Amino acid sequence: VVKGEVMRPGEHPIAANAKVEDLIVAAGGLKENASLKKIEIARRVQGNDFVGSMETAKIINYEIDPLLKTNSDLILEPFDIITVYAVPGYTAQRMLTIEGEVMYPGQYSLSHKKERVSDVIKRAGGVSATAYVDGAFLVRTRKLSPAEQIIWRQKMDALEKEAKDSVRLEQIIDNEVANLTSIVGINLSKILKNPGSKDDLILEDGDVISIPSQKQTIKVSGEILYP
Repeated sequence: VVKGEVMRPGEHPIAANAKVEDLIVAAGGLKENASLKKIEIARRVQGNDFVGSMETAKIINYEIDPLLKTNSDLILEPFDIITVYAVPGYTAQRMLTIEGEVMYPGQYSLSHKKERVSDVIKRAGGVSATAYVDGAFLVRTRKLSPAEQIIWRQKMDALEKEAKDSVRLEQIIDNEVANLTSIVGINLSKILKNPGSKDDLILEDGDVISIPSQKQTIKVSGEILYP
């Protein structure tokens, strides 16, 4: 069994005298964030080694070559569990969206962990001449942990099985999705005047910054010929 940062974790058949590298190849290779220096082999304690011992598995630390070439004599045994860990501090590429009145609206990658609203507005060429800066807002989606994702999916599956009214079911699902998003008020005027201040929020993956345009119309009503 191989777990962790490989392309296809799980159980894979291997030949006799196979090594860790052979199992990783069978699992589709390493992911981009896999550590070459933090691989653990958990080996079942058997026979006389188990008698009178509190040990349930022998832990073997293992390092791997970037080209998956091996100089080790270690041979895998039945029931071995290989875990490939991620590189410490690794962060996958994060994206956000700027829409509305900036020079170059669209999707942008966050360049570092503390990139702020002002940084990305600058990268987008600044606000346009018709931007309504006071109306700007930020939409943030709450990220579910793996455990929360499982619970949420189970909840949705249960609703689909029990619901008799498809319209009502759709409304419930829409509400559940809406609960994962929130509107964050931002004071874009202050942010642009004082970048890096407490008003200049640190951005997160999936954020959407929306800057509306100025409304150049008025409403005239009442006792006139053309309201």
